[in-house]
Amino acid sequence: MTCKPASNPFTNLLSINESEYWGGYYPNIEIGQVCEFEGQVSKGEMYQLEFTDGLAFCLIPDIEGWTIAVSGSSQIDCSENYGVFVTPP
Repeated sequence: MTCKPASNPFTNLLSINESEYWGGYYPNIEIGQVCEFEGQVSKGEMYQLEFTDGLAFCLIPDIEGWTIAVSGSSQIDCSENYGVFVTPP
């Protein structure tokens, strides 16, 4: 996994007229880096990669392919998906 410093892509939204800003669609968090990784996974196989202390990226096999989840890295089965809390609607 490689991580690079990044600027927050949402900072330009601060200059938008308030009536045009849809707060629920743009995160109000600081984005300091972007990380990339690659790998291979086979049908029916789960993939898990810890990307920061306490959080892991998970591919969980299902009928249609995989479900993406962000879970606690100590959870072997990735049963808790924290991704819904960090993904804008």
